[in-house]
Amino acid sequence: LLYLDVKEDQLYSFHEDRFERTKYNSENMFTLIHESDKATVKKMLSSPLCGTLTNCHSELRLYNKQNMRFEYYDCSCKSVLGKDLTPQKLFFSLKNINKEQECRTAIEDCNRQLQIVTQAADVLVWNYDTEKWIFTLFTNEDAGHKLFKLSELSNYVHKDDRQTLMSVIDIIQSKRDRSFNVEMRMNIDKLKNEWRYCSMNGIPCKYDGKGNVTTYSGYLKDITDLYKLKHKLKKANEK
Repeated sequence: LLYLDVKEDQLYSFHEDRFERTKYNSENMFTLIHESDKATVKKMLSSPLCGTLTNCHSELRLYNKQNMRFEYYDCSCKSVLGKDLTPQKLFFSLKNINKEQECRTAIEDCNRQLQIVTQAADVLVWNYDTEKWIFTLFTNEDAGHKLFKLSELSNYVHKDDRQTLMSVIDIIQSKRDRSFNVEMRMNIDKLKNEWRYCSMNGIPCKYDGKGNVTTYSGYLKDITDLYKLKHKLKKANEK
């Protein structure tokens, strides 16, 4: 917890049970802020210092003297106004979120690697959370993934193959410890508006304490070319 006395232009830090004067003011305190975040912080502080906003919030990198490196912090700022409605003090609440940021970065890296792998293998990876009822399809598009309810999956499946889809939905909604591999026509890319033969593979991956499946994962693979080839071979054999 910190506060900046606007009139004194002095930064105070809370230590044990009281605020203590530091060697920093509104200018040299920026030496503790990462170069890439200085403009963001200046913009964040401009409104409270002008009295146009009493609360603001941002994430920034601050220098941690103990670790001797910059770390991510969640920063909330609240200004205390005087009788003339001008800011007298700015209070800063800081929470170290470096571990959370490292986790987010690791997840983003994994998603990028997954995207590369799925592009190379020409498959789309999916998972389904049985507790949140959310179906996630990791695509090769810029957004990286699509989220929708399991019931909405039928919008992507050809009407003549929806009975096959229902057999999959029955397994998932019943949280059965069972894998599956089905084939059906799907229109994943609505922009192309083209029905493609797809193989949908799924396996249970996570369980709760009672043994119920909480997450299914699998992949979708476009097998249209293979299906057409098999169809041609079948016709050739019939002649």
